[in-house]
Amino acid sequence: MHITRACVGKLQSGTFGREWVKDVTSRSTRERTNFYHAIVALTILEHISEEEGKVVASSIIDTPKPGRFVFIEAFTVHDPAANAVRREQETISETASFVQYYFDEGELADWFSTLETLFYEEIMKYDDSHGEPHYHGLARLIGKKPQGKI
Repeated sequence: MHITRACVGKLQSGTFGREWVKDVTSRSTRERTNFYHAIVALTILEHISEEEGKVVASSIIDTPKPGRFVFIEAFTVHDPAANAVRREQETISETASFVQYYFDEGELADWFSTLETLFYEEIMKYDDSHGEPHYHGLARLIGKKPQGKI
């Protein structure tokens, strides 16, 4: 994922996650239950608090049409930045300080357990797309909303 200057600015101001939470939990979004064919949320949930993340996850679960899909990717506690001892001159990634929440093993799957899990993995991924090359601990889930879930 390439981080744009606009995204970094919103992260630095603290509005990136808050705007997204407001958007997906707004009345107009809640009225879109069973509306979308697919939902993709790549490294979004970790940029908001656990409490806000659970609200967003509920909206993500509700908004696809029955039989349709979600793809979620989130940082895990195995990400080197999750437990980094920060020294003044040391950084794992220039965006690591914006992460508010890291998922425990299996936790992302638990948050989306009402969906049919088609694919789930937790991996370490090499990232040389921004800053110094580094690794990320990631959980990835592809889920399908059950046909009978309305």
